[in-house]
Amino acid sequence: MMRGQEIRELILSTPFPKDLAQEIVSAYKDLSSSYKKRAIDVAVRSSATAEDLPDASFAGQQETFLNIVGEKQLLIAVKKCIASLFTNRAISYRVDKKFSHFSVALSVGVQKMVRADLGSSGVMFTIDTESGFKDAILINSIYGLGENIVQGKVNPDEFYFFKNIGPDKYQYVAKTFAGDVCVSDSNEFSYSFYQQLGYFFTCFACAYVDTSDGAPVEVRGIILKYLKGKLTVVPGDQELRSIINDNLGKLGEQPYEKPDTAFGQDNGLRKEFAMNLAVFHFSFGRNILETQKLFNKYYKFPDAKKVWAEFVKQLQYIRKESDF
Repeated sequence: MMRGQEIRELILSTPFPKDLAQEIVSAYKDLSSSYKKRAIDVAVRSSATAEDLPDASFAGQQETFLNIVGEKQLLIAVKKCIASLFTNRAISYRVDKKFSHFSVALSVGVQKMVRADLGSSGVMFTIDTESGFKDAILINSIYGLGENIVQGKVNPDEFYFFKNIGPDKYQYVAKTFAGDVCVSDSNEFSYSFYQQLGYFFTCFACAYVDTSDGAPVEVRGIILKYLKGKLTVVPGDQELRSIINDNLGKLGEQPYEKPDTAFGQDNGLRKEFAMNLAVFHFSFGRNILETQKLFNKYYKFPDAKKVWAEFVKQLQYIRKESDF
């Protein structure tokens, strides 16, 4: 691909038009002064017009340069971004997709570098990327540089938001870990309590395991729908009610295991109770007295008072944060 290399070298060796260079430097000075610094560190990013299309994805083919400091380095990085429109990979992909090399425009964005070591970085999508559902916003986030998400080096946390709650308002739906929330194109969410309740009842990733023929049916989450501007729980049916009662009965017959005093870990029995109770609570009218009655009927262990108090505390947190 000698032609691609020749084009890139031509772009890099050609001086900027003076007015364009002055505009870039002037904007950089203004940005630096807004942070009360002579020269701030910035990210210099490429953004091409054909990066994300229904039948082609050019994302990641153009270059991004991080921690750029100073006017000279900034101008060089901007040129490199423009030249990256003609990398061998980008040229080959356009040929395969039958795109004209000269119908694709590219802009260069300059942003203040964020201290990702003090917060987090991420990527936001204005639709659900798997289903195409248009009324959701998906944010992938990690600690550290966002480039690690783009390059697929890490498995990020995910956050879903609903749009169209009102002018400039968005409804936070759920934080997810490796897919605890699923969105379908029928405007339906499957919301799991597994991680939420793990903070209170056992170690974060522990799960109750029963390999017997009469093991409890796995009940971990609820179904949500977005209707008339509000996130709504799909009501449970008689079958779900029977499954939960049967599960709690089986769990209540298990031997009592006192949590480890150092780490508060157990065999996952308490969290399994909590997940079934949470599903019951949200699926059948959110009646806390009915939920407590169910708990008292089946949970006969010595720490019942403490477990119920922790469950109510987490239930309140879920309702406050998720608003469904």
